[in-house]
Amino acid sequence: MVARQLELRTPTPGFEATVYVAPGATPATAPPAGWTAVSATRSVTPTEKFDLDTAGQRFRGYLVWITKLPEGEKRAEISEILLYR
Repeated sequence: MVARQLELRTPTPGFEATVYVAPGATPATAPPAGWTAVSATRSVTPTEKFDLDTAGQRFRGYLVWITKLPEGEKRAEISEILLYR
């Protein structure tokens, strides 16, 4: 399946995140080494949809990388992730 969109649901909105992909085995290092960004960095609402630019390719691994925590918070939570084709 070629994913075209990722939906993220969170009880702690306000953080920023980017979606990355890996073609095979999960890379041993954090992004960007071994990972490719396929979305823009977005400020996340309770239900956020990321459009994915995968160039029509299938990927085995998807990673939501939190780049900034909500203002005044020390953590962020993700309750659900859905991939759409």
